[in-house]
Amino acid sequence: MNPKLLAAGILLTALGILVNPQVSGTLLYIAGRAPPVKDCWVTDAIPDHNYNGDGLGIGYWGARHRAYITFRLKDLYGEVDPENITGVELQLYGKALFPAKARVYYVVENWDENTITWSNQPGIGVSHFTYGGKSYDISLLGSLDNVPMEEGWFSIPFSPEGVALVKHHLSQGRNLRIVIKGQESPPDSYFWAEDREYKRGAYQPMLVLIYEPEELRGRFWINGQEILGEDQTLILASNTLNFKFVETSGKAETVTVTWTGTRGGSISLTRQPNGEWTGTATLPDGSYTVTLNAQDRYGQTFALSIALTQAGTTQTLASPALILSGAALMILAIVRRE
Repeated sequence: MNPKLLAAGILLTALGILVNPQVSGTLLYIAGRAPPVKDCWVTDAIPDHNYNGDGLGIGYWGARHRAYITFRLKDLYGEVDPENITGVELQLYGKALFPAKARVYYVVENWDENTITWSNQPGIGVSHFTYGGKSYDISLLGSLDNVPMEEGWFSIPFSPEGVALVKHHLSQGRNLRIVIKGQESPPDSYFWAEDREYKRGAYQPMLVLIYEPEELRGRFWINGQEILGEDQTLILASNTLNFKFVETSGKAETVTVTWTGTRGGSISLTRQPNGEWTGTATLPDGSYTVTLNAQDRYGQTFALSIALTQAGTTQTLASPALILSGAALMILAIVRRE
């Protein structure tokens, strides 16, 4: 009787693996913009008048002028890891009418934008806090020595101590209250900025958090076998491929697996409650390049590719045998003879 050859299944072997992940370079991102929940200008020109909705004036121009702003950081709580914040800026839209400098100070007491005046304004405070195992006592958060004299957006950078205070407040979901001061004695040194009421907030002050996200990396499995190195042999006894991806750093927003070769296709993996990304696809017999692509909310990417080819499923041998490929023990075929 002619021999009947029974294949053990569709067996795939890894021909080559791209083990270096394709990760974007180290970049800084704007992780969050916190708009003000209240802002107001005060001046000792008319010390008992409330100027809410009249823009923001800072410095000296025949009288002293200050601007108070409160930011609600809890709106960003949970969206940004404070540990990865590398910088903070206060962005304003306006310009200087005379050479001017800006100083941002911490305010402890609460205030109401509809009733605050020069006469009842809260004083500059000192924040006593501990963050990252270090104790701080600060009042000056940031400064800019030359406010631009051309109208537009400009930024007041925070000091490292000011950044630490923002990280501390963000980690606790607390509001940040500040006052912007300039030179407060002759000669004239004055600048203005738009407030949150102007044009429905289109030019309102913004507290900008500069963020260096964790590098996106992870581990990739096919049918329970982790993709590790170029000389790896992958033993797959089925056309049905079960994919799994787990981040080791960073947080993916989308994960897809694509394949090209005998037939092309793709699948979007789904994040499971345990944090793993999984998906299943069945590929026709043939040879393929399978690529995993993960991307986070900042555009960072991580990719791994593996070349798969179908091993021989039938062979004529003198007797039943297992053919093994070196130490990798890749099963090429199981042959039976009747």
